[in-house]
Amino acid sequence: MFFKRTSFNNRVVQGEWHALWQTSVEHSENINFEVIDLQWKGEYLYIANRSKSEQNPDGGYLWKAQCSVYDSQYVIGTYVAIEDSVMARGTIYLVIHRSGRHMLGHWMGCNFDSEWAHGLMAMAQERERLAELLERHVQEFPSMPYWSGPDRSEARSDNHERTTNE
Repeated sequence: MFFKRTSFNNRVVQGEWHALWQTSVEHSENINFEVIDLQWKGEYLYIANRSKSEQNPDGGYLWKAQCSVYDSQYVIGTYVAIEDSVMARGTIYLVIHRSGRHMLGHWMGCNFDSEWAHGLMAMAQERERLAELLERHVQEFPSMPYWSGPDRSEARSDNHERTTNE
């Protein structure tokens, strides 16, 4: 990979952390809270939740993630559900704050509602700061000006016409 991988970031301490996630349940936005554990093992940072989110009883599940840290700041990894009956899996991208006491990021994968789910997230050592951190992250998240995206109604209509005319 073109980034310099670092094997350990001593600003990010192991142990209990807290997380807020934007997700969905029954196609409505939901904010999940979870207590998570962070653990360094060699060059990897492992993250796992302790229990299912109480805010998402239908779509919540137990999961674990294996991540690498690049340039002592960027956490990139994959997560999977650890329950046999749950097919959720995906990727996470986090940026470690200079203090090492919180991380902001984005996840993408499949969830209870969709094969193409995604949302923003905040992780912190202190639970009290999470709501503020996530709200600020949502407000500051770039709108990606290079992606205009098709109007959904036109995209469906064009795709339907191509399918029926071929």
